[in-house]
Amino acid sequence: MKFMDLMKMEFMKIRRSKIILILMIPALLVIITGMASISGYISQQPDHAWEMMFVQSSLMYGYYLMPLSLVVICTMMLQREYGGRGIIKTLTLPINPQKVSLAKMTIILILLFTELLLYFLLFIAAGIITGLAADIELATPIGYLGIWCIKLFLAAVPMAAVFWLLCVSLVKPILTLAVSLVLILPGILISNIPVIKLLYPFNYPGILVTEELGRLSGSFDSENMFIIPLAGVLITVIAVCISGKKFGRGAVE
Repeated sequence: MKFMDLMKMEFMKIRRSKIILILMIPALLVIITGMASISGYISQQPDHAWEMMFVQSSLMYGYYLMPLSLVVICTMMLQREYGGRGIIKTLTLPINPQKVSLAKMTIILILLFTELLLYFLLFIAAGIITGLAADIELATPIGYLGIWCIKLFLAAVPMAAVFWLLCVSLVKPILTLAVSLVLILPGILISNIPVIKLLYPFNYPGILVTEELGRLSGSFDSENMFIIPLAGVLITVIAVCISGKKFGRGAVE
């Protein structure tokens, strides 16, 4: 079976699921909780209001809400296969399990990109509405916000690959969620530890946002940040390869 056919099958499986609604939750939480601060930045710091609004809002999103939503998405993707022992039917077909795992990983990344697109659109809408309410007109930096959403997406790819590996390896959703929480919660603490923070994919989006916050305030040293994309590529490749080999092995247990 061709890879694109597998992709179509995966899209059909999630078409009627609640995954799309889950993608909206992190963005809505950030926007709702950040409306007050958005108003403050527009009225007090109009020169860099949009940039500061985005960075402040994205700190919680990058460190916690995005990782948590990724865990839920990965878990739901796997459990849709294991529910009703559907994985057994999949493995009996003349399909390479590694190719199925890669197709699911690709769908996870597409869903992640969709989540960030929703975040981008809702953030712009919230900023415009707040600006109109405060009777202040500001040019919306579409390019800046769009580039940063792409950066957040790329920074989250290694984390998504590792979460998928955890789901495939642990299989049981409760165990997967527990282990993932243990990895997510100390993200801010680990981001303050030199060297280790650059090799810890669960806080890559948060680190990039923190770096941008420091750049805007003129107080952040971005030395050695080039290690993140290098480590991220290596982590992603290793995680995707291992998850492909492990996919389906727990089906008969």
